[in-house]
Parts: sequence; C-alpha cells; structure tokens
Amino acid sequence: MTPKSSPPVSLKAVGKKIDKASLKKVKDEVPLFAGLDDYILDQAIREKEEAATADKAKAKEKALEKKKKTALKTKQHAVEPKTKRAPKVKKAQPLDPDAILLSVAEMCTLLKISRATLVRMDNAGKLPGRIKLGGSVRFHRQTVETWLQGLIATPPSA
Repeated sequence: MTPKSSPPVSLKAVGKKIDKASLKKVKDEVPLFAGLDDYILDQAIREKEEAATADKAKAKEKALEKKKKTALKTKQHAVEPKTKRAPKVKKAQPLDPDAILLSVAEMCTLLKISRATLVRMDNAGKLPGRIKLGGSVRFHRQTVETWLQGLIATPPSA
C-alpha cells in the first residue's frame, strides 16, 4: 500500500507570490525537478519581472492616454471660445381681432417692443387701459388703440 500524497503543487497554483518555501514544496512533491533548483528559481523570477514590466507598461499607457485627453480638452477650449447663448425669442402672438383684452405678449406684438420695455413703460405709468385679473395683467384693447391714435394725431412736444 502506498501512502496517499497530496496533489503536486504547480507554479500556476502558487500564483504570483512565489517564494523559496513554495519552490521547495514543488521540488519535494515533484521529483522531476530534482537538481533543477536554479532553473525553477530563474523561471519564477523571470515571470515576476515580466508581470511587473507589463504592469508598468499599462500604467504608462494609462498616464499617456490621460495626458492626451487633457491636452485635447485644453486644445478644444482654446480653439472654441465659449459663446453666450442667444436669448430666447418668442414667436409673435397672432392678434385676435375680436378680443376685448390683450395679454402682455399680445401687447408686445401690437407695439412691436420687448417685454422688458413694456414692463418699464407700465411701471412708469405710460400705458393706458391696464387691468389686473387675478394674477395676470391685461390691457383693454379699445383704450390702447385710442391712445395710439392720439399719439399719431398730436405732434411731439419739444
């Protein structure tokens, strides 16, 4: 009867961490390597060095890619200056000829002025026919049209 022995330990089973103790275990369990101490040790050292070299190469490659991306971003920012967005321009509201009250947008369309100018004129009290309904502001159409006709009829004062 032969005693049961543990399965032989291979270099792959030992993994990346190969030291003298694990090499001795390999040599003891596998008589094939008897007398080849230097060969096994040299091979293990070579494998370690190759792995380290490959890791260094990967690290250098990643660093180089990162530098390229940073340089590309910097170059793009230098070439393409940041531009301000164009202000949003709302489409002119079609005026309903039967409407009694005009909204702020319709009033802007009628006078061909911006909303900011309309608000400024309203705060200065220059616009007639202002009506506040709930939270919204409306303008009485007939009052505004009469006011506009009056501006045309009278010559501007100097």
